[in-house]
Amino acid sequence: MSTAQSQNENHNYFTAMAGEFYVLAQLFSRGYMGCLTYGNAKNVDILVSTKSGKMFKMEVKTAGWEQAYGSDKTQFGKNYEWTMSQKQEVIEDKNLYYCFVILRGIDKLPRFFIVHSKQVAQYVKDAYQYRLKLNMKEKKKLKKTDTRMLRINLISKLLEFELPVKDHENKWEILPK
Repeated sequence: MSTAQSQNENHNYFTAMAGEFYVLAQLFSRGYMGCLTYGNAKNVDILVSTKSGKMFKMEVKTAGWEQAYGSDKTQFGKNYEWTMSQKQEVIEDKNLYYCFVILRGIDKLPRFFIVHSKQVAQYVKDAYQYRLKLNMKEKKKLKKTDTRMLRINLISKLLEFELPVKDHENKWEILPK
């Protein structure tokens, strides 16, 4: 492995860990008890307990900087993006929530977007199918891949599967009580 590869992997690891610790702090400040899970084979990032003793899981996806992609002219509009995988198309666990995090530097709190796993699964599936259909229509070949994207929309394209910023930013209240 090259030094550049190693540095990039370290950067990605530290970015992910920073996001997880920020989410854990947000959960604690709201009265939840959370426990980070560690290791390469973990299934979830944070195990959470409510004041009433209910348990749920939180998966954290972190972007290292606040950068919007696309524009009002692109197929998905202007949005924030996180890389997902094909396996997220089928994970619809009633006790699993995702927190998509955007780190914004030392002096600003990150942005947090809370989405239930059922919505994530549906979005990942629908967005990939939409992209395939558009590419077929434009007669572009799209390589088969397990990579998927989740986008939080800043500018709406009026797609029925969109995840608008206003519906998900800081929506901690959707978590179990």
